[in-house]
Amino acid sequence: MGINKRRFQAAVLVLAGCVVFLALRYAERKTVPVMTVLASEPTVPAAVVETGTHWANPSDYADLHQLGYQFVVTALSTRRDSWKATFDAAEANGLKLIAGLYPPPYSLSPAGWSITPAGVDFLKYAASRANVVKAVFVYNEPYWVNPFSGSTNICGALSAAELRSLRSAIRDIWPEAAIFHDIGQPGAWAPGGWLRAQTPCIADKYADATGVADYVGIWSYPFDHEGYHRAESREILQREISYVTARMQAQPIVDMQAFRCANCGEAGRWPSFSEMKDWNGAVRALGPHAVSWYPWRQAAYDDYLANHPEMWEATTAAAAESAATPSSETTPGGAGGVAMDAAVLLKTR
Repeated sequence: MGINKRRFQAAVLVLAGCVVFLALRYAERKTVPVMTVLASEPTVPAAVVETGTHWANPSDYADLHQLGYQFVVTALSTRRDSWKATFDAAEANGLKLIAGLYPPPYSLSPAGWSITPAGVDFLKYAASRANVVKAVFVYNEPYWVNPFSGSTNICGALSAAELRSLRSAIRDIWPEAAIFHDIGQPGAWAPGGWLRAQTPCIADKYADATGVADYVGIWSYPFDHEGYHRAESREILQREISYVTARMQAQPIVDMQAFRCANCGEAGRWPSFSEMKDWNGAVRALGPHAVSWYPWRQAAYDDYLANHPEMWEATTAAAAESAATPSSETTPGGAGGVAMDAAVLLKTR
C-alpha cells in the first residue's frame, strides 16, 4: 500500500510548525524563581490526590506500600496462571491495580469489537477480585497510535465513538468495570484544541468524548536539558485536567515524569530531588484525581524511578505538602502553549 500523500503532507506541515514554534519559545524563555510561581497556586491538599506508579513489579509492592502509594498501573501476560501472584501481592500490600493484558485482547471489525477468550477470562477474573482492581487498563495513546498496527496517525487512530463502543463491550462482560486509557492531551484533539485547529482531517472524531473512559492518563514532562519547564507544563496539565473532568466526564490521572530518555525528544534529563518534590506539589495542587509516577521500571528508558531510592520520598503526598515552601531554585518560565504541546504529543512512549 502506498503512502497517503494528503495525510503525509499534513503531518509534515504540523511537524514543521512545531520546529518554528519551538525555536521561538526557546528564544523567549527566561529564568524566574520557583517561589514566584508558587505564590499564585491553588491549595488543593496533596493527600486528597491519590499516588500510584506505572510498571512496578510485584516485588516492589511492599516498598510502594511503605511510601503510601495506593495503586499500580500494570500490564499482565495473557497466561492465566501469571495473574494470581500480581493480584495477591497487591492485596497483601493494600494496593489497587489498574491492570490489563499485553498484547491487548481486543480487535475491531465492521461488525464491532471482539474480545479474545483470554481477554474474557481476564475480565471475569478481575471481576472476581474487584476489591483489588481500580480499573481495567485498555490502551496507551489510542487517539495517536493504532493499537493493531502500531503506526501513528495524525488524523486520529481510534475515534471517541469506537472507544466508547469498546467500553460497552467490556462492560457486557463485567458491568462494573472502570476503564483506563493513557491518552496524553485529549483536549488537543477536540474542537477548539490546538491540534484539531491545525489538522482538519481529525474532523469530529473527538467532538463527543463522553463515555470513552472512567480514568484518563494525561501528561506533560517538564525536565530536559534546557531546564525545568514548570510553568509551561503546569499550564498544559491545568487545561487537560479541566477538559477530562468537564468534557470527558472522567477522572484525570497525571503521569509524572520519573524517567530519562536520551533519544525520545523529551524527558532528556533526570531531575534533582528538590525539582521532583516541587513538581509533585505543583501538580497535586491542580486537583487531579491521582498522580502516577511514570515509570517505576521500564527497560526502554535510560533511567527510571526504581534505580533511585534516594528520590522516592520526593514522590509522596507528604513531600508534596511541604513543597509549598518557597525555593531558591530557578526554572525556565514561559506562558505555555502550542510549541511544547506539539513536541510532547507527536511521539510514542
